[in-house]
Amino acid sequence: MTSIFNLLFIYKTTNFKKKIKFVVLYLLINKKKYDKDMKHYLFTLIIFVFINNIYSQEETDSIPETPTDQIATFFNHFQDLHVSYYGNTQNCVSYNVYAYKYRKFWFLIIKRDEQISIMIANPPLKNKEIDTPDQYLLEGIARSEFHKYTKLKKRKKSVLDMQLYGYYKFNRFGRKVAKGLLLLQYPYYYKGFLSNRLDPEKAAEEAAKAAEKAAKDGFKLFGKKKKIEAAQPAIDEVLTPPQ
Repeated sequence: MTSIFNLLFIYKTTNFKKKIKFVVLYLLINKKKYDKDMKHYLFTLIIFVFINNIYSQEETDSIPETPTDQIATFFNHFQDLHVSYYGNTQNCVSYNVYAYKYRKFWFLIIKRDEQISIMIANPPLKNKEIDTPDQYLLEGIARSEFHKYTKLKKRKKSVLDMQLYGYYKFNRFGRKVAKGLLLLQYPYYYKGFLSNRLDPEKAAEEAAKAAEKAAKDGFKLFGKKKKIEAAQPAIDEVLTPPQ
């Protein structure tokens, strides 16, 4: 009995085919003993099957989920999503386009096999008709779809050189998400009621000036101007480890 558990470490560190050989070899070596005691044979077999199930589950749980897998999960693996456009590349590789509209901006989700990407048509940038944003914007759109912040509009629209048949718009919660994502991707593009096309370099300069001004003036809390030092006691309390 002791020999079984002494060999479990070796069993854990081998792959599936080696595990099968390991079990068969162990049973053959101890064949005489098992001929005398069938209960011992069955017990050993049950132990190996039980341990294999545990280790197999651990190996499955330890596989990390990639960002693409997470996005596909938020989109429910595109099972119920309306395809706005069916296209083919120059190499005759098919792809699907899922369109989302916010104000005059178009978020175009492109799915080709297992690859998922996004581009923005009519972005808030000067002299650009198409822009490829960062991955977090794609994830934000996917999370909006997951939380049902979108609604399908069965209308035809021409975007770039594509004729879209049906696209998604955002509800009041989704519009807040879309606005926040655009502000993260294109700082200071939004000016009150109207949005403008900006120069990335000027946007960076404006962001730096705003940050410098905020550092000098402190911040406003409940309509009253407060200095940043006012929050220091609370920050110290959070950073101080408990005794």
